[in-house]
Amino acid sequence: MDPAEAAVVTLGSLQAGQTETIIAEKAVLRVNVRTPTTATRKKVLASVRRFVDAECKASGCPKEPLIEESTSFPLIVNDESVARRLSESFSSHFKDNLITNFPGVNASEDVSMLAFSVDKWCCFWFFGGIDDAKWDELAKEGRLHQDILSNHSAHFASLIHLTLRVGMGALCV
Repeated sequence: MDPAEAAVVTLGSLQAGQTETIIAEKAVLRVNVRTPTTATRKKVLASVRRFVDAECKASGCPKEPLIEESTSFPLIVNDESVARRLSESFSSHFKDNLITNFPGVNASEDVSMLAFSVDKWCCFWFFGGIDDAKWDELAKEGRLHQDILSNHSAHFASLIHLTLRVGMGALCV
């Protein structure tokens, strides 16, 4: 895999057995894979399958592992002209509170599926709901990535009124 391409594999759930004194008949792992390209996704999924197969063989599993894809979302590709128009509108509306050089992310979102299924453009953006002073403090300490939790974290808690105000503003400009 190209080292310049980030891939994220999240083991979000592991369910096996009912109690600590009985060997489980099966284990269910729920894995989420996020990649920037389809080619990288294929490589990562093949690696996940290879790891699961190898672990089952090493552990003496009596059955072959059953691997089922339960969810898959198309890559999010922002329409350039729409992104440019939104950036102009957001800059005018949000002024100094807008970060326009946000790096690409490996998101696992259904927004692209919703757009592409009806042959429409797509533009995905983030908006925050954290106190400005807290953001500035963490930025100065170099701790944004450690202490600003994403919406996929179990500890995510944005400021609800600020988040709603910013989100509604983004939808209305």
